[in-house]
Amino acid sequence: MSASKQHKGLRVGCTAAKLGIGISSVWHRAKTEPDFPLPIKIGANTTIWIESELDEYIERQIAKTRGTAHAPISSKTGA
Repeated sequence: MSASKQHKGLRVGCTAAKLGIGISSVWHRAKTEPDFPLPIKIGANTTIWIESELDEYIERQIAKTRGTAHAPISSKTGA
């Protein structure tokens, strides 16, 4: 990794908002999902997640749900 690489860190509230889940769900996923990005402790009461790692996690979740081709979900109405 390059020494000049910049990483944007998101606190738990912003991480929850980015994922569209609650704060307690962020902590639950961090503890129970091996695929979830690891939190980084940067102070006594401050924990962050790297935004680019969250983006990669979201892409993996999309691929799991829709397949790697990002095919649209078929309509149940038959239209």
